[in-house]
Amino acid sequence: MSLTPSLYRARVDIAAIDTAEDAQALRAVAESYRCDTRLVPVGCPAHLVEVLAGAASTAEILILAAHGDERGFLLPELAPQIAAEQPFNGALTPQLVRRHARLPGRLVISVGCYTGSPAMAGAFLARGARAYIGPRSAPNGEAAVAFVAALLYAHLVRELALPAAVDNARELVADDGEWRLYEAGPPGSHR
Repeated sequence: MSLTPSLYRARVDIAAIDTAEDAQALRAVAESYRCDTRLVPVGCPAHLVEVLAGAASTAEILILAAHGDERGFLLPELAPQIAAEQPFNGALTPQLVRRHARLPGRLVISVGCYTGSPAMAGAFLARGARAYIGPRSAPNGEAAVAFVAALLYAHLVRELALPAAVDNARELVADDGEWRLYEAGPPGSHR
């Protein structure tokens, strides 16, 4: 007997941006929590634009499984002839999020290092996300997956409000990633 859509706790899309292992682990976790889960491979910037614009992803929770640095989300290096056809190359910056994303009412979770900056969060919230969660520094790779697993469990299974779920995940996963929650609302709304 298969689960009907009404038996799912939530719909979760995981954009796998050059991090297949983390994405697969997060998919298994979300499915074990009875989420309708899709893995969306991202091989180039055009694919990521499709995810952010809602053409390739419409789930209420979007997890960005990616590497990051101070610029933003890192994308793989492409052959010159392919790179020339892309909307951007190298990194998805807050400015590019503002240009390409349409995320009405969605929760966006990032595991990419340094993607929990106020500028990145502000860009996602400005494009309609109800909340954005990401690390302000460089979490250990295993800790990043554990944090998202604990967050989803607290929020979806235990039905804790998002701020309490983030606090719970921080408590369970002792890591230096400085995970931050930013919610739509007054400027500077974050925990």
